[in-house]
Amino acid sequence: MTELKTFNRKELDDFISSGDFRSFDFLPISEHRAKSHIRNLKALDDQTLLVLAFYDGKLAGYVGCFPDSYNINGEIFHYAWLSTLYVSEEFRGKRIAKALLNKMFEEYNGNIIATEFTKEAEALYNMLGVFEYVFPKAGKRYYFRTDAAKMIPEKKPGIKVLTPLFQITDIAANSLIALKNSPLKKPKFKFEILNHIDTESSVFMSTFESRRNADEINVFIKNPWVLEGKKKMRNTSFQVMQILLNISG
Repeated sequence: MTELKTFNRKELDDFISSGDFRSFDFLPISEHRAKSHIRNLKALDDQTLLVLAFYDGKLAGYVGCFPDSYNINGEIFHYAWLSTLYVSEEFRGKRIAKALLNKMFEEYNGNIIATEFTKEAEALYNMLGVFEYVFPKAGKRYYFRTDAAKMIPEKKPGIKVLTPLFQITDIAANSLIALKNSPLKKPKFKFEILNHIDTESSVFMSTFESRRNADEINVFIKNPWVLEGKKKMRNTSFQVMQILLNISG
């Protein structure tokens, strides 16, 4: 029989601080991911951040959510990002994933967002019929350069041996892109790569309603969901710049 246990901010903090999360056959949440959820400025004290599923008293799976909110015409709209979902192979086929997802939908009144999911997860979501696809707005997409030699091997280490071929492809593709873009008028703007949101950027961001503030983004930077290893600082700086561009756009 499946039993579910929920954790709000304080309960999750106690769970991590006590070390109890390490007492299972597999980790239900990593310490750094838990801290990112606990320190999230948008999380309310009574909101559920983690749900554990036990089958016959044994940990079978878990689901995590990252609470968020937007100010829409003066009213606060609360929702959550689906940050993690896992069921142990030992307990597959027992509808545990369905029970976990249904619990999170219940906790957030159906306001759950999922993005960048696997094909297996998509099959589950479609079977449950709980998600609605939201497609990007129509528009034009411009490419300034390709970097297949770096990106593809990182995502698929098994084909790293083909890196020289990707490098040749990059050279050819970037030459064509440069030629195609040569008649275009180049925008005149300057940018600076930051590893945090500074005062000047914070003031700029405050001019946009219903956007994330500097304190919130700085918490995200200091407490990421996923660690990047040796490239952590480089990727974090890029993310800060990307966030600023999204806000200004």
